[in-house]
Amino acid sequence: MKYTYRFYLLLLATTLIGTSNLWGQASSDAYRNVQNGVTGTARTKAIGGAAGAIGADAGAVYTNPAGLALLSRSTFGIGMDFGKDNSSVTTGDQTIGRTLGLSALNNISYFSRGYHIPTNGDNYLKLNYGISYGREYNYKRDYEMNSFAPRFSITDLISSKANYLGLGKEAYIRTKTYDPFQSNVNPMVALALNGDIIEFAEVKDNATGNIISQGYNTKFNDKETLIPWKIRSSNLNVSERGHRNYTDFNLGMNLNDRYFFGAALRLGTMTYSRASMLREDFDDRKDNNNSYLEYGTSLDVTGSSIALNLGFLMAIGDYGRIGISYITPQYAQYKELYSGTVASWHNGIKNPKNRYYTFPTDEYRSEYGMITPGKLTISAMAFLSKYGMVSYDFQYRNIGHSKILLSGAGVSGASDFIKEDYGAELTHRVGLEVRPINWLSLRTGYAYTGNPLKSEPLKKEAEGGLDYEYPASGMIADFILPRSYQAITGGIGFNIGRSTTLDLAYVHEIRKEKAYPFTGWTDPKGPEKSFIAVKGGDLKETRGSFVANLTFRF
Repeated sequence: MKYTYRFYLLLLATTLIGTSNLWGQASSDAYRNVQNGVTGTARTKAIGGAAGAIGADAGAVYTNPAGLALLSRSTFGIGMDFGKDNSSVTTGDQTIGRTLGLSALNNISYFSRGYHIPTNGDNYLKLNYGISYGREYNYKRDYEMNSFAPRFSITDLISSKANYLGLGKEAYIRTKTYDPFQSNVNPMVALALNGDIIEFAEVKDNATGNIISQGYNTKFNDKETLIPWKIRSSNLNVSERGHRNYTDFNLGMNLNDRYFFGAALRLGTMTYSRASMLREDFDDRKDNNNSYLEYGTSLDVTGSSIALNLGFLMAIGDYGRIGISYITPQYAQYKELYSGTVASWHNGIKNPKNRYYTFPTDEYRSEYGMITPGKLTISAMAFLSKYGMVSYDFQYRNIGHSKILLSGAGVSGASDFIKEDYGAELTHRVGLEVRPINWLSLRTGYAYTGNPLKSEPLKKEAEGGLDYEYPASGMIADFILPRSYQAITGGIGFNIGRSTTLDLAYVHEIRKEKAYPFTGWTDPKGPEKSFIAVKGGDLKETRGSFVANLTFRF
């Protein structure tokens, strides 16, 4: 019943808003646009990002803008990151790893000590303002996964969907001017049809000539019985690049050095690109092993966003501070550029000239809006006498509240899929800073984010593989599902004279995900005939980064 609901919802949205935008967006877009880690300056990263109640640091102001009100002097800071990303995928007994170098301008900030405004009696109000720029997330990574003798092929999935859509023989169109995003055909199905990896076929009774069965099938089959060939192996290669940056315009208010208020207008920019290639090798009934397909896609995304960050801090005597901050739901506008290609070699075709076929699409453009969920942070910090402090941040956001906004009627089936698949994401951060002497600070921290998936089939893969539908994004068949994120951090800070601070940090991040070459599928009209379960690989991304920040006070 659930699968029927998901599919008919998709058809309804197609009718209301048009196919072009709808087929381009999916739950994976929401996850990609909210991915996060430990963000900020070297000091903030060294304490695991637990900076919401600390203040007086550009990284702390990023979490809670009320921290700007704690500055007693104007500051200028700049920081850099250097490190490596190691991504590996384990399937069965095999692990394949990839390593890339990382470098980024971490942070630039200027905060000015503003105005001292006397109020009634002994009360006073101080205003500070500033601007900060930083890197929120780096998408850069490569990963690869192998699967030996998989149970199903991507052609099984696509042909099943073509049959479920009720596509007749006339849908089998092979022309380079054919636009899959402007048709009633799922772009993945259209690419497969034009790429010659699925076909419409009929099986007839040899005696009577009557049609026994007809419909779409994998092209890699016995031509008389349509029995699929055995899949010897599959290989998926994915390369991702890009980043999300932010620029904050900040205002902080200090009331009597006890109550601190802050607000920031956050403007974000995003660039993202990915290229994936899935290769499947087949053995025919004679165990020949020179038939294959290559299903490739590319995606380029640019976007901008706007949100407000509101914060409050309160001093608890000389013992510490507590605080709360809230980033409002973020409105973003994205532009996407899709393309795809299919290449195939069919050993079963008699004419050698027709055995190889390749079909590249033109580039297809899509625009859409998205509202990503707000984020609530509750913070606390306690002083350890004059020797340091300990801090804790708790963050809450519900990824399922993400909304994809399309042109036309404004109805999006993808938003309903996000709500069905994703729920609350909880993050815990704890940090420790010790000052054994006035000019030296020693720091350490830890951060953990749990699995935001709500759908039980997605949270834990069944023994036979994932048979739950995770809607594709345009022509892209492969996807990842989140599992967990953690960071172990440490660092050191030096006071150089009275006006300069050098902060150094090392951040060790571990992100665990599940990678799939394509989604599972169960046809509600005939589950016994169209059941596809796909085994995923355990994707582990490990990042090690050295961070340096130089801050001047004047």
